[in-house]
Amino acid sequence: MTEWSAISQNDIRYHIASRYRLGISDKSLQRELSVIRSFYNDLLKNNVLDSNPTQ
Repeated sequence: MTEWSAISQNDIRYHIASRYRLGISDKSLQRELSVIRSFYNDLLKNNVLDSNPTQ
């Protein structure tokens, strides 16, 4: 089971940077980051987390 609260802003930055180094297009990375932000916003709305590491 993943502990979503354990994921930090640096973890997300590292993930996006590693995908960039793989040659993923900027547009795809923007979409991916948007999905991650939406996911964390939903976790906040449902009181699963207290903070959003994407902000």
